[in-house]
Parts: sequence; structure tokens; C-alpha cells
Amino acid sequence: MQISICKVLFFANCIIGQLVGYDLHEFSNYAQEPLKLNGDAKPIGDNTMEFFDYLRSSGVEVKNKQTYIEDKAEIDPHGGPMFLDTALTVEQSVSTFFSEIREVKGMNELLSSKDAYTVILAPTNEAMMKLPKKPWAFPRSTEHIPSIIADVLISRNIKDFVYRHTIAERIADAPFENAKCTDGATVSLLLHSGHAYIECRKDDRTFSSKLIKVIQVDNGAIWVIDTCLSYP
Repeated sequence: MQISICKVLFFANCIIGQLVGYDLHEFSNYAQEPLKLNGDAKPIGDNTMEFFDYLRSSGVEVKNKQTYIEDKAEIDPHGGPMFLDTALTVEQSVSTFFSEIREVKGMNELLSSKDAYTVILAPTNEAMMKLPKKPWAFPRSTEHIPSIIADVLISRNIKDFVYRHTIAERIADAPFENAKCTDGATVSLLLHSGHAYIECRKDDRTFSSKLIKVIQVDNGAIWVIDTCLSYP
């Protein structure tokens, strides 16, 4: 008996719809979750010192476009505007995360757009290695299901991971609280034990990551962090 393509696609969509609602807490027994800040963490916005000077005093490396170009021989100093796509290409400390970004439809155009302002919360390569599962493998399981469905779920998982680390609003030149990631998570910049941290909250889960470096470019900024903000 032959089954029409429409029926196959309908069946696949039904399965995908069920898997999209997969319980995130199934993996909680072995997930090596990042640091949780205690009660003495407070918004950096409460401080009166000039913002980036305060970040520098907290151990954060801060680079504007000019100083970053001076550090990177790969960038033409007379090449005009520098956008996020160029900075992420040459910033080798986050190359693993950038490879995930390139898998998401529309992100390459966003990073090269002169009309958008985007902040990328970019985990280091070491942070990406510490994930108990690769970004394509959670939160929706891709095991023991037909490859045509697995491919859809893999793309969705990568997109969710990248969106968790993307903020499409202008926050890079001011302290911030409760900014929104593209996936709907809430992020704040906090001070804890003399260091600057990004705190991310969604679905009753909270992740915190130390801020290492800020790179400002013409269409946004890269905030390099030492822990991923999404875990299985």
C-alpha cells in the first residue's frame, strides 16, 4: 500500500510537535550546570563609576573597534566599518560558538547588517567543551527517531542555543537588567565578589557566567563569557 507524501509529512509534523514539548528536566541528573550566584550579587547599574571603566576594574578586557583592529593583523585598519561577522571570524576564543551561529538561518545576515544592533553573548571554546551534550542534541532528543525528523530537531536545537546567546537590543554601552535574549530568556549584568557576571533566567532555571571580554563594533558587541547560558 502506498502512502502519500502529504500523509508522511502530516505524521512527521505530529511527532515533531510532541517532541518540541520535551521535558527539559529529564537530563538534570547529570547536567554539569554552571555557577549559581548567591544573594550578595547586585546589578552593576547600582554603581556610579563610568560603566566600562568599572568593567575594566572588575577584570573584564574591554576593546572598542579601534583597539581591537590594532590587536588583529587580519583586519584591514582602513577597511571601513567593522561588523560582528568580521569580529567573530577573527576572535578565535569563540570560534566553536561561531560555527553554531553559522548554522542558523538569518544569523549571518544579522551579523553583517549595518541597520541592526545585536549583542552576542559568546561562550569560549572551553565553555562549549564543558557542555555534557552538544548544542544540536538538546533540549529535544534526536535519538531513535527517523533521520528526516532528527534533522528538523537538530536545526531547532541549534537555533534555540544560539538565540539564548543573542540579544537584539542596544545594551553594550550601558549597564542593564532584565534584557531579553531572542529566545525569551532574561539576562542581567551583575557584580559578584568583585567580578562582572551575566545572569540568565528562563523556565525556573538560572545560569550565571563570568564576563571575560567586551568587543564593541559598528553594529553591536561581543560579550565573551566563560560558561554557556543553556544546558541540558
